[in-house]
Amino acid sequence: MGDALLPADSNNRPGYFEDLEFLDLNRRMLAAALPAGAHGHADWGWTEDTDVSGIDASRLDSFVAEADALIARRVQTAGACWGWKDPRTSLLLDFWDSRLPDARYVFVYRSPWDVAGSMQRLGAAEFLKHPEFAYRIWHHYNRELLAFARLHPDRTLIVNAGAVMRKARKLLELVRSRFGIHLDADGVGDIANPALLTAASAGVPTLAAAVHPECVDLLREMEAAADLPSGEPLPPSLAAPPKAENPRVAIVIPCFNHGEFLLEAIASVERVLSVPYELIVVNDGSREKHTLAALACLRQAGYRIIDQGNRGLAEARNCGIREANCEIVLPLDADNQLRPGFVEAALDVLARDQSVMAVYGDRRECGLRSGRVTVGVPDLNRLLCGNYIDACAVIRREAWRACGGYDPGMPLQVSEDWDFWLSMLEHGFTLHRLDMETFDYRVRPESMVSKTADPEVQAAVERYVLAKHAPSYLQHLRRQVDRLEMMAKDVADLETQLATKSKGLWRRAWQ
Repeated sequence: MGDALLPADSNNRPGYFEDLEFLDLNRRMLAAALPAGAHGHADWGWTEDTDVSGIDASRLDSFVAEADALIARRVQTAGACWGWKDPRTSLLLDFWDSRLPDARYVFVYRSPWDVAGSMQRLGAAEFLKHPEFAYRIWHHYNRELLAFARLHPDRTLIVNAGAVMRKARKLLELVRSRFGIHLDADGVGDIANPALLTAASAGVPTLAAAVHPECVDLLREMEAAADLPSGEPLPPSLAAPPKAENPRVAIVIPCFNHGEFLLEAIASVERVLSVPYELIVVNDGSREKHTLAALACLRQAGYRIIDQGNRGLAEARNCGIREANCEIVLPLDADNQLRPGFVEAALDVLARDQSVMAVYGDRRECGLRSGRVTVGVPDLNRLLCGNYIDACAVIRREAWRACGGYDPGMPLQVSEDWDFWLSMLEHGFTLHRLDMETFDYRVRPESMVSKTADPEVQAAVERYVLAKHAPSYLQHLRRQVDRLEMMAKDVADLETQLATKSKGLWRRAWQ
């Protein structure tokens, strides 16, 4: 299967096993066959236009000689049985089949939600910006594979990746019976590592299937045509969660053009919460069509969706909190996900200690960065220097009211968290930190936090916060001045003591 393969990296430590020569040629051919500047993921040969028109095969003629020379070199060095892996081949099947009319093909597929989840875990910037691309590319690729397989059933195999993990010997039997290629079965069951093939989190398939019915239809066709199908049932129809009579917490999810991420956020709530809750989604004037489609599906299924004009994150949170039917709330951004145990632990803290007004914890970053971020304990002096506590916290609504809610007048709609926590501590409210990971924070190329890198915007935020919380800053400065004066006095006293001792030492030395 080739000697020069795409090397392993932190995302795939065993390696990708993609042939570098074929990968490079396929990449250049697809780049030539796509319209310049089209919106999509050109490296994988897909743009929004190719969903309808496909690639321009006429532009591949200039690569024929190079492709034939590559084949000739492989035949000479590898012999009669050789091959390669590169997923981009899926879009160039007719080109390569005309060069290799006797070639055999093994088409490996996974569910669209598993593929989409994989793209998010890899942290590829294009998919963090446009998570819906994963579903559209999945549909484009697998539609090509299925069409080719139906034309060439004697030279193709369609197998599900998960089924291969479970039935590795079955794949070898299919290769032998269909292709006449005999492979050594000894130890084949020890090659695959199922832990590396992560499935989508519970709840995501049902939500994704409702928003992407075309993918479900194609997956159904793939399963029917597969020589080694997954055997797993398709996701059930989407239904709203049962309404709790006495919810203990309201989960408020503001959403502005984050439709695909919203589905994962909702799935995380439904997956991890074991207490009665209500779920409120606030559509903050979304305009992106995939988000509107996701919201329409949720609304039709019975989810509670509140629509408002684009007023910003602060007002979207305020709107959802005002509409809640219980006195404890948790704001969850649409591109984040709850972690198990957090809400239950926070509710226990609030039940034990009525003085605690909010409970928060650490976060787990994913996307462009990964790992646990340990968040410090509540400290007004530290908080005056900058925010370190995320909005994802379990909060008593009376404290939210006392602080005037989240301030929609902040110059940057991410700093309202900073302002809110300052107000909480200025009111003398107690915040409680849990030593646990409470939610997954998705770090994206266009994360709102990245906007704080603009010095002018950051300066505007700091001026606004400084003016609004001037008494706290003045008190903080007085404390610092008092501290410096005390230090200066200590230094002066020390100098006096040293001078006295020095005179005594000189006097004794002279005597």
